[in-house]
This record gives sequence, C-alpha cells and structure tokens, in this order.
Amino acid sequence: MAGYSGTPLAAMLGIKTGTALLTVDAPPAYRDLLVRMPDGVAFEARRTARIDLMYVFSTSRRKLGAFLARARRRMRDDSAIWSGLKLVVRREQRRTARSRF
Repeated sequence: MAGYSGTPLAAMLGIKTGTALLTVDAPPAYRDLLVRMPDGVAFEARRTARIDLMYVFSTSRRKLGAFLARARRRMRDDSAIWSGLKLVVRREQRRTARSRF
C-alpha cells in the first residue's frame, strides 16, 4: 500500500534490503500493509542484537515509555525504533464525542 506520494510504506519506514525487523504488538494486518518489501528483510521473533529496526505499538503511553526505556538499553547504536499508540475508542467515548457537536 502506498501513500499519496506513491512511495511504498516499507520505504517510508526505512526498511531496506537485509533489514532485521521486529514488531511488538502490531495490529493484525500490519504485515499486509508492507507490500513490495525489499529483498532479504527478516521479521524477527524477539529482541536481539541483530535487530536493525523495531516497530512498537501500544495502547498505553506508560507501557510504551517503559518498553522504550528497556529497549534503548539493549539496542545497537545504529539501530532505530518507530513507535506509535494504537488508538482504542470505546463505544461510550464515541457517543460522548458525537453528542458534543
């Protein structure tokens, strides 16, 4: 899937040939979004010194902050982390938001 620029998402996220990639708590269809992956990309199952890029998803800022603090101590100087909060909106919150407008 490409953005409006036509650049594949994998390229926008810095995934290059031979990248060792770790995803943590990714949405179920996350890999489906990463079409046209470069050759030799390896999805790793756990944090190791081999990881080049780590993509971390969380529904809690506190948990995300704690994870990032731990991960930074274990990662190589030339590796990177992308992180994001998965937004979870409960049905009651949507109703409340609608009633404000």
